[in-house]
Amino acid sequence: MDRVKNIRLQPIFDLHNAQIFGYEVLSEISTTTDNEAWFHHQSANQLLALYQWQLQQPELLSIKGMLFLNLPFAALQLPEIEKQLAGKPRNTIIEMQDPEILLTMNAEQVMKLRQQLAKLSRAGLSIWLDDYHPNYSAALNQLNWHFGGVKIDRHAFQMHRHSPDMLIELVNRARRYGSNILIEGIETEDDLFAVLQSSADLAQGFFWSELRIPVIH
Repeated sequence: MDRVKNIRLQPIFDLHNAQIFGYEVLSEISTTTDNEAWFHHQSANQLLALYQWQLQQPELLSIKGMLFLNLPFAALQLPEIEKQLAGKPRNTIIEMQDPEILLTMNAEQVMKLRQQLAKLSRAGLSIWLDDYHPNYSAALNQLNWHFGGVKIDRHAFQMHRHSPDMLIELVNRARRYGSNILIEGIETEDDLFAVLQSSADLAQGFFWSELRIPVIH
């Protein structure tokens, strides 16, 4: 993990009690590296190793609240992944970060994913769906799985933020697939006001200052 320069903690705000619910944990490679492209080229095993390394960082042990960490679909399909993830801190939530993969899956692949999610759930792991967009609804209906939570994609929120009725409908649609609903992309007071009028549970975005922890190698 020598390439990681900082760990970023993005606050997740509880809309019911106006408290910090937890943080999304993100690794920053460098200010000159395209982080998204770098992560895209990492293998499932490399991303699993990064996930485990992040949880071992001593600075995170003192953080109160839930820790949200990303894993791609491919990592969740690794053999005996539930054994590698079991025993991790119980305040950890795994975000399945590439829901668009559902659009490419056939019926057999969908069935195998459902079985894998059930196995992870039995191991006591909390899996959330990241970056929900209404375009994924048909594929999620086929998957027929209820996640621990669903994070609504920031672009989907931006499209609906000026229409309270449409935003409420977006949240209601997302809730078909998860118990808790988090809206991403909150950047202004108007954004916060909009999500407070919806039935969402949590919110995240640059409206709240993130924490940046330098990594000492």
